[in-house]
Amino acid sequence: MTPRRFAQMTALAVTYVLVARAGLLFDAESGFATLVWPPTGMAIAALLIAGRWMWPAILIGAFVANLWTGAPIAVAVGIAIGNTLEAVIAVSILQRWPRFESALADVHSVGGLVTVAIVATIASATVGVASLFAGGVIASAQLVETWRAWWVGDLLGAIVVAPLILTWRAGSPARSLRSLEALAAGVLLIAISWLVFGPTFAAVSPFQQLYAVIPILTWIAVRFGPRGAATATFVVAALAIAATSLSVGPFARETLRGGLMALQVYVAFITATFIVVAALASERARSAHEAEQRRRELETALQSMQVAREHAEHASGVKTDFLRMVSHELRTPLATLLVQIELLKLDDTDRRTLVTSMHAQGQRLHQLIDGLLDFARIQGGRLELHVESADPRRLVNDCADELRPLAEANQLGLDLDTTAAPARFATDQRLLRLIVINLAHNALKFTAKGKVTIVLAGDLRELRITVRDTGRGISPADQQRVFEPFEQLDPVRSKHVPGVGLGLALVHAIVTALGGAISLESAVDQGSSFTLTLPSGNDG
Repeated sequence: MTPRRFAQMTALAVTYVLVARAGLLFDAESGFATLVWPPTGMAIAALLIAGRWMWPAILIGAFVANLWTGAPIAVAVGIAIGNTLEAVIAVSILQRWPRFESALADVHSVGGLVTVAIVATIASATVGVASLFAGGVIASAQLVETWRAWWVGDLLGAIVVAPLILTWRAGSPARSLRSLEALAAGVLLIAISWLVFGPTFAAVSPFQQLYAVIPILTWIAVRFGPRGAATATFVVAALAIAATSLSVGPFARETLRGGLMALQVYVAFITATFIVVAALASERARSAHEAEQRRRELETALQSMQVAREHAEHASGVKTDFLRMVSHELRTPLATLLVQIELLKLDDTDRRTLVTSMHAQGQRLHQLIDGLLDFARIQGGRLELHVESADPRRLVNDCADELRPLAEANQLGLDLDTTAAPARFATDQRLLRLIVINLAHNALKFTAKGKVTIVLAGDLRELRITVRDTGRGISPADQQRVFEPFEQLDPVRSKHVPGVGLGLALVHAIVTALGGAISLESAVDQGSSFTLTLPSGNDG
């Protein structure tokens, strides 16, 4: 046995002895069968909370208490066995009771506790009275009265004390934290109980009826749940027992035993009633909370569905626009190729000019399809990098030469600055070329007058590329969209420049795949500047 368990068992045994001795002071039948026996509820609660391994503490506590009262050793042992058996039987049944919760927050749990209290206490009363009779402590004529007093005392201990301990041990529900209301309810409960059970009973006519405590008990049960109901009924029972033992109040009789018998029946009914009321209120509150939670979950689900629908509609719109743009971009060079093929059939056609134009249109188709395939590979995580060291100045010069005819056709300047560029840089050269072509081509398309400047700088560890234009610029709101796939700032139907809105999205995806970053600075009517940085692909 661990020191912790030993300390727990010792504490329970000592508490059991003290509480039992206090209960035996209330005019016990035959000296041992008292109508006030809190140890039963205490023992049941202890075994439910800590576990049935605590039963030796109950056995020792009951034995010492009865031995202290004057029972012979054999009789004290028999009574202790009955008390222990009572608690073990009660806990064994409750642990198998369907949906039993020690918090007593539902009717099933309350019904289980009350049922078990009625049944299990029979064992203690029967074994205890039999031990007294066998030990010669009581005569046969006293058997019935002693058994009845024993059973009623144990029953009341089970249904009054056990709920008090269990509900306080189970935790504090949120609605029991209304401090001011709880304080007001407690003061009012004590005041009404004193008027009903105290010495003023005969003089105060409005409180000459025992049902005067029912409204306040109902309020507490509904507002504060099982814990409030258990505490309130315990307070009423304690005040009523104190008053009756002082021979005052509605239960005062010629003998204390007679008054306590009538009182305990009353206490049993109000306790059982109001812990049931509290359980019903708790169930209702829990159902309302669950309904509210389900309503919120449903609202969240509906909102998610609405967002998903909007995303789907947006995706569908993007898809439709993309198909329009692609069909337009494919139709234009194809139509040109078909016309030129028809012209080739004529003998007097300048074949060299037509073949050059056909080659340009084919290159346009090839670039469009390559861009789509590269973007699909990146999105699918299938892009393969082929890192090699090369001269980035030459690569950018080649790109500028390729784009110069477009610049001249648009009457734009195309400047190149590679003075701060490294002589060699390790990266995927094909993807680097794709980045420069797309950025510069995009700038040339959307610049009406002025020039486009490509600046190359960096060192062996990092390459920086800036593409500036003197175009119409991009508003702050639109800057968030330019890197989205298939997004164009001009409406599709009114567009005057070719493209499917994939260039900048492809650049952003490639830069990210290469471990770099890209930024945009732009103002309306003041041009735009795209700057990207790429780390070297050399691990060493």
